[in-house]
Amino acid sequence: MSDHHRLLIRQSLKHMQFIEEMIEELDKQIREKLAPYPKQVELVCTVPGIGSDAAASILAEIGMEMSDKGPFSQLSPSGFLGRRVPGQ
Repeated sequence: MSDHHRLLIRQSLKHMQFIEEMIEELDKQIREKLAPYPKQVELVCTVPGIGSDAAASILAEIGMEMSDKGPFSQLSPSGFLGRRVPGQ
């Protein structure tokens, strides 16, 4: 391996480390922004296949209003939030 290749590898590793630090900083900010809304995050995570990362994305798109008139209520008729069983 030449010195040039070693330099390129070092630069690539530094760049990867920088990107990982940026991702961690963004993850921290997302956690801070979602901290006041644990019920909403928990509710969205009850949808099969939705984890905390997807829940954060969904809540960022639709907002935190989850009343019958809020944008979140529009997902239920589409089947996104599951189905209601008649009589419950």
